[in-house]
Amino acid sequence: MKVVVIGASGGTGTEIVRKLLKQKHKVVAFVRDPKNLKIKDKNLSIVTGNVRDLDALKFATKNVDAVISALGTNNLKKTTLHTDFARNIVSALEANGVSRLITISAWGVGESRAQSKLVMRVLSAIFLRHVFADIARAEKTIRKSDLDYTFVRPGRLIDANARRTVKVSTAKKPHVSISIARADVAGFAVDQVDSTNYSKQAPIIGY
Repeated sequence: MKVVVIGASGGTGTEIVRKLLKQKHKVVAFVRDPKNLKIKDKNLSIVTGNVRDLDALKFATKNVDAVISALGTNNLKKTTLHTDFARNIVSALEANGVSRLITISAWGVGESRAQSKLVMRVLSAIFLRHVFADIARAEKTIRKSDLDYTFVRPGRLIDANARRTVKVSTAKKPHVSISIARADVAGFAVDQVDSTNYSKQAPIIGY
């Protein structure tokens, strides 16, 4: 399959690109600065662009089978980055006849806040409230579309070796760890490219 990875040069995005290439998919890496992506492969192409640029997203998503977004930001102030991306990616995919979209969200966004543990709710309220609010708005935009989406909800992302065994929960009280390796998040996201197990759902993942 041919898959576009948004935010491909970030920590999780890079892991997603590696997993896709290992499975022999063709990958289009959508990045702001190509120099930040340290991977080279015959099945990898790079498109430079900004997620707020609709034309760039339309170009990147032509003739592809799916999109995985690992879009992130270090800005903890009020932002519309994810909201703007959601609006543009919906328009781009609908224009190009692409339906499958997997986005890396977070445990604690939207309805999953009530499912998160107390320490997570406190920390997100203090540090991540603006980012989480932006992601929640973005998800509402995607839900209203006809796209076949999956919102992947990990807890705290850590840099560690993959365990490969990931617990998945859609329950009101998930019994999974609050931290998970980026490599395992990437592996789960890649598995969803050609799976309908969590179509139009928002699974929480951990150990």
